[in-house]
Amino acid sequence: MTISLSDLGYNSYFQTEFLKLGDTPFLPARVISEHKGIYRVQNERGEFLGEISGKLRYTASSRENFPAVGDWIYIQELDGEAKCIIHGILPRKTKLSEKF
Repeated sequence: MTISLSDLGYNSYFQTEFLKLGDTPFLPARVISEHKGIYRVQNERGEFLGEISGKLRYTASSRENFPAVGDWIYIQELDGEAKCIIHGILPRKTKLSEKF
């Protein structure tokens, strides 16, 4: 069974935001789990284990600047492997947060 981006919740909002990146080698994907800095992401091409790019890690000023489960991100696949580099997060449409 093939999964489409729309099956994962991708819609015109995220497509519009993705197109703002311009002509890039990146692909949209959704974060499906995270464990100690390793992310499992999925798109129509399959599941990948992803790591944050050095640039994204360097520019992140808080935990909110890192991907969370359910976020739409843009990735670059690594050739011949089920691995990818996460280059950024598409703008979030909704946000859940806890008050402490």
